[in-house]
Amino acid sequence: MSSTAATATQHATPAEQTVAPATHTSDAPPGGRRPHPPDTRRGAPPRAPDERRRGPRQLYARDRRLPPDAPLVYLPPGGAPLLRHDCHQGWLVCPVPDCPDPRLITRGGSRRDHFAHRRLDGSAGHAPEGWYHLCGKALVGAWLCDRYPQARVQVDHEAVANGQVPDVLAEFPDGRRFAFEVQYAPLTIDAWQRRHQGYAAQAITDVWLFGHLPPHLRAADPSHFVFSPLLEAVELAGGRVRWIDPDAQTIRTPRHTVGPQRAQTLGGQHVLVPAPALPLDACWINGTSFCTPADAEQDALWPAHLQELQMAVEQRAARRAQDEAHQRALGRVAARRQPALEAAWAAYRQAKFGDPRHIPPIIAHAEPSDHGITANLPVHWHARLFEAVIQGRRGQTFTYQRAVAPFLQDAPAERRAIYRALTAYLLRLRQAGYLAFEATPSGYITSPITVLADTRHPPPTS
Repeated sequence: MSSTAATATQHATPAEQTVAPATHTSDAPPGGRRPHPPDTRRGAPPRAPDERRRGPRQLYARDRRLPPDAPLVYLPPGGAPLLRHDCHQGWLVCPVPDCPDPRLITRGGSRRDHFAHRRLDGSAGHAPEGWYHLCGKALVGAWLCDRYPQARVQVDHEAVANGQVPDVLAEFPDGRRFAFEVQYAPLTIDAWQRRHQGYAAQAITDVWLFGHLPPHLRAADPSHFVFSPLLEAVELAGGRVRWIDPDAQTIRTPRHTVGPQRAQTLGGQHVLVPAPALPLDACWINGTSFCTPADAEQDALWPAHLQELQMAVEQRAARRAQDEAHQRALGRVAARRQPALEAAWAAYRQAKFGDPRHIPPIIAHAEPSDHGITANLPVHWHARLFEAVIQGRRGQTFTYQRAVAPFLQDAPAERRAIYRALTAYLLRLRQAGYLAFEATPSGYITSPITVLADTRHPPPTS
């Protein structure tokens, strides 16, 4: 691949030749020397990771004049005019294999310069997950070739002895091997562990670069990201978590804190971390490690971080086990009560409905929230509510207190669950056109409740 990279530089367009990439034959970071010069093919400014678009912005193209495994051409900011001719000549095309119409044009103006398909008929669009996976592999491969020309680099071509095919495989003359995995697709902890252990058995250092989009990078606020259980597993297994953004050509590394400064989601379900974006060109390989400038400040607290992380994972597992045991106990109680609840409903239905076999859907349909009222089956307490305040009362009003009173009498200790269940059902009745009332966005009912319809006079269908 190093010869391919050189060929790409030789045939580069003017936009690509603005700054020639520096060559480093040492694995050491460039500290104390002139910093590694920015390559305009990887010079896009960082953007917010939660930026939403109709589809991925295409900043990469394949040059048909170069070998198939040559680095992709990157469109830098302001570079659309320089590459427009190559697109019109058909030399620069969509790099997605089997793209139905790979012809491209360049676009600029008020938006960031980018490539676009000449005919966007739906079939030419590419899903973000697959697109960024392809671009991420190409970006890492080009970075390795530029930075370490002595290494042999294969992009998604070569399987190792156990059959695994890394996204990018780099082999150094001294025998070191690195498997770079650009991971945008969802991945379970078990699947990651199998792949990680497979590389470890081959004495290959696996470097995981998770995608800059959900599910792997989720913003909790403008400056913090959710550190998922998968990412925790990576670090507890000895790895370092990284996120890659092929468009901005940056790497994010979580900056952990320890002690009271460690941020968490409400309830402590997830750790929250800042992760500033840094240029890929500022990263390097040292020994058997892929390093970023953010690592130095993390090394001092890393043992304490791993200890706290392990404790947090164990505590969450203990809480989950307790919750599951509690739910199983509740399930056993509910199973013992079920025959009595069904008998009570059968007696009520026979006494109150002219045709006990036909229960109106607005009463029969149950949602999970309805189980907050446990003294009756959901269909039973729905029917009781209709009988008490709705049926035959069109145009009349009632208060929330009037509606909830019978259920509080049945189970006064379950007040909060009863409020939640009844409020959710009243909101569904309002949405269906049976009731009218005012409520806050959180569902708190702030006005008397007016009856608009009942089962004999249902709301008009739209």
